[in-house]
Amino acid sequence: MAKILIYKDVVPNGEYDIFRTIDYQKFRDEVGESACYNVGNRARLQGIIVALEDGKNELVFLTKEMTPSQINAEFDFIVLPMANIFQRRYIADMERLTKIFSQIKVPTYVIACGAQADSFDQLEELVESVKEPASRFIRSIYETGGEFALRGFFTKDFFDKLGFPSAVVTGCPSMYQLGPALKIEKKVGTGTIKAAYNGSLRIIGKKLLKEAGSVYLDQDEFYGLLFALGNEEVSIRNDVYVRGLVRKYGYEMVKLAMEHRAMLFLDVPVWRKYLMENKFNFSYGTRIHGNIISILSGIPALICACDSRTREMAEFYAIPMIQPDQKERTLAELYELTDYSAFNANYAKNYKQFERFLVNSGLVTKIGTKNLFFTEDVSLTYVDWVQALLDPYRSTFEAQEYKLFLYDQRVRLSRKAKQITHKFLP
Repeated sequence: MAKILIYKDVVPNGEYDIFRTIDYQKFRDEVGESACYNVGNRARLQGIIVALEDGKNELVFLTKEMTPSQINAEFDFIVLPMANIFQRRYIADMERLTKIFSQIKVPTYVIACGAQADSFDQLEELVESVKEPASRFIRSIYETGGEFALRGFFTKDFFDKLGFPSAVVTGCPSMYQLGPALKIEKKVGTGTIKAAYNGSLRIIGKKLLKEAGSVYLDQDEFYGLLFALGNEEVSIRNDVYVRGLVRKYGYEMVKLAMEHRAMLFLDVPVWRKYLMENKFNFSYGTRIHGNIISILSGIPALICACDSRTREMAEFYAIPMIQPDQKERTLAELYELTDYSAFNANYAKNYKQFERFLVNSGLVTKIGTKNLFFTEDVSLTYVDWVQALLDPYRSTFEAQEYKLFLYDQRVRLSRKAKQITHKFLP
């Protein structure tokens, strides 16, 4: 049996508190108008835990009190879950982690990490911009006797250019939670396509959201709208509050929320159950984990690859993908592009590659297959609770909808004018 430190500090009701359903009311009260965490990170950590729970390991999460000397004395391995660490905005984080892991003597395995750029064409620029801090951090991990499991081949090229060729591409553990036999089949036939969208509305196209039965599933961006924040002042009038929502989030998004067609799930199991019980049969958008959760629900997903992260993961798994600069398409055309023959042919091989990494590292003797997160007793009571938050404002929105649409247009024109003025005037 191995004692493994999962290098994440789990705060109750926080981003990595995956072992219990989030208390949504408490979360709303505590977080307030602060930024919501990205729910996709929970899917990644959940996948890691499922893989490491082989019935023999003892998994322990990081606490703030733990020191490097204590960690070295008590643990056999460290697993460091990580996503977009290799980019300019995280240079300070790389330097902080380098200081920590330069004191660690326990083999450390960084799982699902990646390099982040707007496109594959920016690889050389990215390498030059983070070369020194990234190399120091990577070297500090190798000096523990550990290794890196990378999410895709863009990141692999990044490692190779820095002179670290041994890192292994395994994809993201979030995808492997249902075992090695996952297959995705298109089942619409001549029936109705019921779509769940995610990510950038600007990129995927707002016209798609007019399709009957479709929903938009947020991951963090519209938290303030969907949790009806900013309305705590009892003196604020409903029309003023709704107008503020439109100014901040846009008419189209507010309309979706008022129509019960926009949701934000803080728990992956609740999100998955919602998709399955409501019989969605297609997913499309720019968020990689939003689409992976759909795939884990048995739903064919098409990814709009808006950056290096989404593209490298889609290519590794052979998830159907289009580029954002391609022409605007109808829902039927998008669904037609969603071919899972390559994904199904390669999935078991990718799963085995991830298992091989874990076994060769000594983290498991066999990858865990018992997923305690996806159980039948998951409750969907959150759906009614969160939709009720906007109930006091729905009649106001409906009565003033056309005026709010015009107001949104004026706001957009005003912002555009300011951008042009800022660009051309000193």
